[in-house]
Amino acid sequence: MVEAVCHRCGREWDYTGGSDYYGTCPNCKTSVTLDGGSERAEPEAERDPYPSDRTADTVEVQAGGHELREVTVAEAIVALDEAVTELYELGGDRSEAVSDLTERIEERDRSVEEIGEGLEELAGYFEELAEEMGGGVEYEHIDTSRAVPAALEGLDVEEVKV
Repeated sequence: MVEAVCHRCGREWDYTGGSDYYGTCPNCKTSVTLDGGSERAEPEAERDPYPSDRTADTVEVQAGGHELREVTVAEAIVALDEAVTELYELGGDRSEAVSDLTERIEERDRSVEEIGEGLEELAGYFEELAEEMGGGVEYEHIDTSRAVPAALEGLDVEEVKV
């Protein structure tokens, strides 16, 4: 057992660890040499166990392409907090816009499917009409991929009532 003294906070304790050279202050967790010195050998006057209030200090910030400006740490923290809050709100707005756009696209997809089904049904009527008049139509499937986009030009999904 060795008596140890922390150069930073002044705490004295009985060191019972395994090292013969270094220990850690149980109060401030500073690394201390067991012969009374410090691992970093800093003078006691430069180390303050109670750091000063740094909110009065100033920092240089540059935001949004503006020039560097000097503000207090407290102002910088408030501005950073406001910017983060604004980003979260913008993210929420973007999410809503994407959701609305997805719904409109799904509605348009349903409209495309309905128009395609209508064209196939109309082709069936023409086939029946042609057969009644003594003619015939041969087809397996109607490709609506060219007709549907042309039918949708200028179509506003909100105006369509089914």
